[in-house]
Amino acid sequence: MERWLLSFILGAILSLLPSQVPALFYEYLLITSILILLCFAKLRLIASFSLGVLWIWSHSSLYQGVWQANQINPEHYFYQRHQATVEVIDIPYKKGDSWHFVGNVVTLDSKQLTRPFLAKLRSPMFISSKVDESDDFEMRIANGDTITAAIKLKPAHGLANPGSFSYQRWLRSKNIRATGYIPSNAELLIQPAKPSLRSTLHQNFSSLIANSEHSHLLLALTFGERSGFTQETWQVLTATGTQHLVAISGLHIGLVVGFCSLAVLWVLRFMPFALLSIGWRRKLTRFNVRITVVLLSALGSVFYSYLANFSVPTVRALIFCLIWSSGQVLPLLVNSNAFASRSDNAISRCLRAIAASFVLTPSRLILFSMVVTILVLPTSIYSTGFWLSYIAVIIIMLIWWCYARFIKNYDGMKRYLLSLLVLQVGLSVLMIPITALAFQQFSLVTILANLVALPLVSLVTMPAIFLALLLTPLSQLQVIAKLNQLVIEVADGSLALLWEYLMSLAGYQWSYVKLSQADVIGTVAITVLLVTIVLVNSIKSRLAWRHSRNVAYFASLTIAIVVGFIPASPPASSAISTTSIVSIDNLNSDSEQRTSDWALTMLDVGQGLALVIERRGRAILYDTGNSYPSGWNMAEAVIIPYLRHQSLSPDKLIISHDDQDHAGGLSPLLNKFPDMKLVFNKQLNQQLSQQQYQQHSLASSAPIPMPVANKINDGLAFSIGQPHIACKAGGEFSWQGLNIKVLWPLVIAAEENDDSCVLLVSEIIDGKKAHQALITGDISRRVERQLINRYPALNARVLVAPHHGSKSSSSKSFINAVKPEYVLFSAGYLHHWRMPNSDVVARCQRAGVVSYNTAEHGMVKVKFSKGQVKVDSYRRDYFPYWFAN
Repeated sequence: MERWLLSFILGAILSLLPSQVPALFYEYLLITSILILLCFAKLRLIASFSLGVLWIWSHSSLYQGVWQANQINPEHYFYQRHQATVEVIDIPYKKGDSWHFVGNVVTLDSKQLTRPFLAKLRSPMFISSKVDESDDFEMRIANGDTITAAIKLKPAHGLANPGSFSYQRWLRSKNIRATGYIPSNAELLIQPAKPSLRSTLHQNFSSLIANSEHSHLLLALTFGERSGFTQETWQVLTATGTQHLVAISGLHIGLVVGFCSLAVLWVLRFMPFALLSIGWRRKLTRFNVRITVVLLSALGSVFYSYLANFSVPTVRALIFCLIWSSGQVLPLLVNSNAFASRSDNAISRCLRAIAASFVLTPSRLILFSMVVTILVLPTSIYSTGFWLSYIAVIIIMLIWWCYARFIKNYDGMKRYLLSLLVLQVGLSVLMIPITALAFQQFSLVTILANLVALPLVSLVTMPAIFLALLLTPLSQLQVIAKLNQLVIEVADGSLALLWEYLMSLAGYQWSYVKLSQADVIGTVAITVLLVTIVLVNSIKSRLAWRHSRNVAYFASLTIAIVVGFIPASPPASSAISTTSIVSIDNLNSDSEQRTSDWALTMLDVGQGLALVIERRGRAILYDTGNSYPSGWNMAEAVIIPYLRHQSLSPDKLIISHDDQDHAGGLSPLLNKFPDMKLVFNKQLNQQLSQQQYQQHSLASSAPIPMPVANKINDGLAFSIGQPHIACKAGGEFSWQGLNIKVLWPLVIAAEENDDSCVLLVSEIIDGKKAHQALITGDISRRVERQLINRYPALNARVLVAPHHGSKSSSSKSFINAVKPEYVLFSAGYLHHWRMPNSDVVARCQRAGVVSYNTAEHGMVKVKFSKGQVKVDSYRRDYFPYWFAN
């Protein structure tokens, strides 16, 4: 069986590698091939492999074909409002002044959809009263409600940059096809649904813990709801490596199974069997107590998963639990007295054969669980969490296999504490390279954090939460209500102690390490070397020939998981691919030549602009992208992770002008890099600006550091290589062997698009300028004409399109004067401004200019090397997998 399961998993993994899903014709061809292969016994493993490929590709085709199936044309459809009927399928949460929820869209424009799809939506919390327009009233949305309203949708999409969170892949892993919102002036009709058991329990439990200090953690552990988490909460969990505690998964399901088993055994122990008749006692003795315990425990895990809304991590853990339970129950059930007393018929023989196949070795349990998870949740195959969870299980089994004999020499509490210490230390060490590859960071205090957190949560917090859940429906009784409140206080108190401890650990600057791409490779290499030495010594003393088969399956499974983990994790894929490229380049070029190379990178920041000029590990930033009232900004989401990923240190930050989509991330960048020089032609008081200062306060709840405030003066004439050179036409400076010349503006201002700071970046080769790139900000045709007149010889191989490619810029005369080979557009995906303008794109095509658009290609990197210009994009070159683009 292991070979069949492993071949299916390998097929599913390798189906991720193409850049796009093959056409439907090839899927039908694959089905035909599978049917033919099944006819030959020696080729059935290939059929199982092909079935894994087919399963993933067919699901992807269904996902991608939802618009065609519903006869929706993406060209203009997503720019307009559409009357829709949406069924709310989860518990909505409040964020700012909006409701956020996932809904199933069943009708659009009064037309029943052939294939309804999931959409992540937001809706205004307050709507105008039809009776009195001066008053607004709060709208309430609950799980199961049906909403009819005009909505605006766009297909699931996210920013595409190295080192950043992939929102698009996250949406796809949740099977969400679209995102959108209900406009604030839209009319809504809400049809309340009968509250489900989960909704009722959630509402009652939320009211009971309303005054608890850590209610957000209690809700996360009970219902898997983490909408109340702040940025500070996530920072503490990340720094201490305890994120797994708030994601209902294997640990929590395992605790439920354990508590249910103890509860059932306790009840059975005190059952008054003596009061039953002899007949009933005979019937009960026919059933194995273990069967009852396992079945009821499995039922408890299903109910807890229901409370967690069957989230993806919960379902993965539930599948593992149910398969393990089946492996425990089926052999006992088939071999019980009830079956033994029956004749040896075909059904009995069939059941015995099934039971025999469910004798689960560790490798078979993992393989079977993975296959069932892929069948039930095909999107799990490209979820990093899927691979991390099974890697963790394999590591735990491996550690137990190596050290079980040593631990069994102790009894009681010593044995428990030693098991916890060995498993936690081993898991933390062995997961370092995995977390480094997946997230480009790892915690140095995770052992200290989890050695306290795991026992406290397992033995105090979770039992108190489960007891509180059981008592919540009976809380109408005063005695039960007081008892329940006491139980909740115990749970809340344990979390308070734990949180103080975690915050103290997270307070150390060295608590967790953020890694660059080069650091990741070094960390993985060192850890793998040390672990290999330990494992080889352990295997020599433990390995016997009879174990070779299981070891072979485990080794194959481990290789398969690692192969699948690489494309599923963008940092891992990027790090390994980049390392390979660098190694190849090293064979054919010397170090002096490599350090002369430089790059211009346009980051994908949606409708905005953020550029990075890179050379010799240093960088100049040009614009910062947007920021939003919620505190979310492109600087922290995209720019800073990219700089860390590439091991770049910024020397200067140039702001073209003060539009929000160009200067919104100014404050976070200056706080992160206080020694960075700032160039910004804007008169300000002793702060960035009132608006940016307020946004900074919302985002970080901390004052702007004095080094940053002191940089800003009324004139804003900052040093960019020479003392007091402002961004004004005629300025020129050298940086890392590059010549940067300021072509515009004529006056120091940043109030309008036409005040944008225009730069011409050139490499000096043999005393001459070469490889020129023109950065234009948001200038219009009026400035373009003046630039042509002031600089008759203006030309550049790379042009950053003015004003994102709007119709008011990129004139024909300007394109002809610059004569670029490549033009780069920074624009938002299906943004309402519809940039770049189709006429501008056509104009560039007619001039023979190759265009790149961040909305389509993601991050775009232009590399200048050896007299050549090469353009790479994230979606095509760095992470070119169908499930991510």
